[in-house]
Amino acid sequence: MEPDEVYPLGWDYAWLAADAAGHVAIFTNAGQGPIPIAVLADRRASDHAERLVEALPERSDCQMLVALPRPDDFIAYARRGLFAYDWQDCHRDTGWSHRYELLARPTAPVLVEELPGEVVALIGRVWFQSLRFAESMAIAVDDHVESRRA
Repeated sequence: MEPDEVYPLGWDYAWLAADAAGHVAIFTNAGQGPIPIAVLADRRASDHAERLVEALPERSDCQMLVALPRPDDFIAYARRGLFAYDWQDCHRDTGWSHRYELLARPTAPVLVEELPGEVVALIGRVWFQSLRFAESMAIAVDDHVESRRA
């Protein structure tokens, strides 16, 4: 295994993907959720996903789908046009979903083609051709792409 491919154990790691409609989502793994191998293949670039998203301008309001003590990050992602998923199983003792769960959705989703090239390059590593984020409340990443877990 190359050093770049090491799973970021313990990090709340963010990675990007696109869906069949060309919409974009950010996934945060809570330090233990699966991360696509394609994302881990170039950690030097992938490690900057969250910083690049934070630099995007706000474009719309959003809908928060769950109550959280600190929803700020998810609201910020959705206001930039991204669907915001999180690995919520880390907060459960039982009843794990084994899926990333949608926490916030944008009212005006951004399309891949509207984003800067550096962001598009990261998004292009994971393209869920059989999914639409607007219709996907939870995503079992392992069912769609080869992934690595903590």
